[in-house]
Amino acid sequence: MGRFVIILPLEPLNVGDGFVTADWPLHVTVVPPFRTRCTAEQLREAMTAVARAREPLRITVGPDDWFGHRKDVLVSLVTDDGRIQKLHDNLLVTLRRCLVDHETLSHVGRGYRPHITATRHGRVTDGERYTLPQLALVDMATPHGDPPRVTRATVDLGR
Repeated sequence: MGRFVIILPLEPLNVGDGFVTADWPLHVTVVPPFRTRCTAEQLREAMTAVARAREPLRITVGPDDWFGHRKDVLVSLVTDDGRIQKLHDNLLVTLRRCLVDHETLSHVGRGYRPHITATRHGRVTDGERYTLPQLALVDMATPHGDPPRVTRATVDLGR
């Protein structure tokens, strides 16, 4: 069984790009970590079906907030015209046959809050604007992998 996450990276990723947990590239998580019996190729096909109907997303960075169980994870909220929420919702519907479970059920659907987590790579600041043209599927369970997180598929929005 695989464990994946779907993100909108601020800078495009390539299939095979890997990183350790502490070095995640800056991104907006679209579908939080989930377990699945589907292959990365099946997930890519589902992502492609949703992405074709979308143009690259334009976002504006909003205020900072604190996430996590202990409110110890610094994030910057993201504002857009609601298209990230629609993308999130459409991916959940399209992937429903693949999803075994969400590890963070409170962070999907109405509990979903688009944000960018500050990392060792840096952070974003209130008022910055970005165009996000790509969805990326990141493997969260690379067996004995080094690095432990690997990009398994990318899909351009609007293609």
